[in-house]
Amino acid sequence: TRSSMIRIPTIAAIGALLIVAPKSSAQHDHDHKSAGPISDAQLGVVSFANSGAPRAQKDFLRGLALLHSFMYGPSATAFQNAQEADHNFAMAYWGEAMTYVHAAWRQEDLAAANAALDRLAPTREERLARAGTPRERQYGAAVEALVAKGVPEQQRLRAFSDTMHALAAKYPRDLDARSFAALGGMITSSLWPAADPAQRERDHSEAEALAFGVFKESPKHPGGVHYLIHVNDDPTHAARGLSAARAYAKVAPDADHALHMPSHIFVQLGLWDDATRSNEKAWPASRTRETSYAANGPNASWHTLNWLQYSYLQQGRWRNARALIDSARTLLRNPPADYWGDSDARFVLSELLFRYASETGSGWADVAPAVKTQGSDSRSLRAVNSTGAANFHGAAAAVLAGDTTEARNLAERIRARADDSAPAMRRARDQVLIGQLEGLIASSRGDSAAAIVAWTRASAAEEAIAPLGPPIMLVSHEWLGDLLLRSGKPAEAVVAYQKALERRPGRPRALLSLARAQRAAGDKKAAAESFKKLTQVWHAADIEVKAQARAQTQ
Repeated sequence: TRSSMIRIPTIAAIGALLIVAPKSSAQHDHDHKSAGPISDAQLGVVSFANSGAPRAQKDFLRGLALLHSFMYGPSATAFQNAQEADHNFAMAYWGEAMTYVHAAWRQEDLAAANAALDRLAPTREERLARAGTPRERQYGAAVEALVAKGVPEQQRLRAFSDTMHALAAKYPRDLDARSFAALGGMITSSLWPAADPAQRERDHSEAEALAFGVFKESPKHPGGVHYLIHVNDDPTHAARGLSAARAYAKVAPDADHALHMPSHIFVQLGLWDDATRSNEKAWPASRTRETSYAANGPNASWHTLNWLQYSYLQQGRWRNARALIDSARTLLRNPPADYWGDSDARFVLSELLFRYASETGSGWADVAPAVKTQGSDSRSLRAVNSTGAANFHGAAAAVLAGDTTEARNLAERIRARADDSAPAMRRARDQVLIGQLEGLIASSRGDSAAAIVAWTRASAAEEAIAPLGPPIMLVSHEWLGDLLLRSGKPAEAVVAYQKALERRPGRPRALLSLARAQRAAGDKKAAAESFKKLTQVWHAADIEVKAQARAQTQ
């Protein structure tokens, strides 16, 4: 059930342009000036009555629409342009400050956020006094809480969420307040879930209701449709986000993030053709948007590339998946030094190589060298997590090459940091990592019994983590099933593979292995049905991939 899972955050990417709708005079404070109808390509429809000068409206609204699609760099530029047009427009400074906090990506730059606010006024009190209306002051209070100096991240995000919820309750027709409240609720319930599972589910349900309400009332509002996808990005709720997934790319067809984001739902549901189409459009769009290596938004490109490779692998299009590794190598050849500040760029090659090897069973020898050359000095939690994943990728590859030293050392380091007060998400992930490393080590020395125990433990720990997007570790239930099948326990292997498919529907590796296990268990009818599902997934697979599957099930 949803309440029993810890949601590991997905990393969103970016957006592009907009259509801005006229303001409804009854929507906000009566003393607000109309934002006015402004048209500029397609990023969605936003309307935000405010006290800014008319000449600042187009850039302000553009910044707002870009912000809802996580296109943070261009959004900051638009808000800065609005500031130039109206130096006293407090909302434009608060808007820019929000662009430096990427909570869903686990990145933030508080120094830049506070520098933006300092250009408005040196203190929180002075800045809030510059608000044009009580409603704008409440927006300002939410942003000030979000970027407050010396306050822990979890506390800041909770304060932002609570303030936005209060704002949305006071101004129920304010679609942006409701959207940001949904975003705040989604982040606080996902990244730092409450100790009480029932409270976690209530937080999730409230965030979903807010996003759905905006989507229903204004289907082209970028916040509602975007956050509705995010809040349903887990196996339990994914079907409820399908309508938003089908809509987002149409809402903002010029936005590479809007083109990519639907694949979060498609992957959860095993809709591989749809996931591929999303990212085949989003990847070149993100490359077109970037004007240089240092352009805002390189994260979107590499994030999208990772997802495109994953969907190619699930379709059995292994040659396409391998070609993307070559594309990454080419694009990352001799980049400017400052580009390596982006953790996604640093780790994309090792991630692509690890994913190709773990899904196809070949190419393990290429993984460890890539890991050793792509470390990161960044202190962002995103970079820390990427570094940890890369360490695991290198250790796993080393074991499969016959060297268990690195894996043993990594397992010991993970055990040493065990802390009952650590976030439940990290504790569960650490247990998965330790179990997988111990399982690989046991198999390398021929101890199948110990390996089964370790993979069973890893599988149990993994069940506490909602699977989101391409796996960053091995899929424990599949590896457990493989061991059980090789150990002459096909009936138990069937259960393991079925659990893998329950958590990650439509994965061909699990379908193929399930068919083999069912056949070994004497259930030829079930095996034929599983193989039929596999052939449907692999309708466009490489010829050699199809032939390999047929050979394994005969």
